[in-house]
Amino acid sequence: MTSSENHLREIAAQAGLHLQTHECIHGGDINQAYNQAYKLNCREGRFFLKLNHASKYPLMFEKEARGLDALRKSGTLIVPCVISVGALNEQQYLLLEWLEPGK
Repeated sequence: MTSSENHLREIAAQAGLHLQTHECIHGGDINQAYNQAYKLNCREGRFFLKLNHASKYPLMFEKEARGLDALRKSGTLIVPCVISVGALNEQQYLLLEWLEPGK
């Protein structure tokens, strides 16, 4: 098991999830050098995980989570539920409900 896989397992476990597999996906284009996006396949379902350098972009995902919650409450858009926001080692993360791509 690689260190990045261990890192993903730790993040999933913090949210009470059991990671089975993961795949790197396109996303998070605003800061390519530090941002990574994953589709997590867990026993509990599928999830979208964004990782970012914590000290370079402090509180970015907390702000994004608040914005997503506000959009969801408006009832006008389909917006993923925020599962968890946090930090592990030097990375912060935002874990969201997985939404299948649509037209």
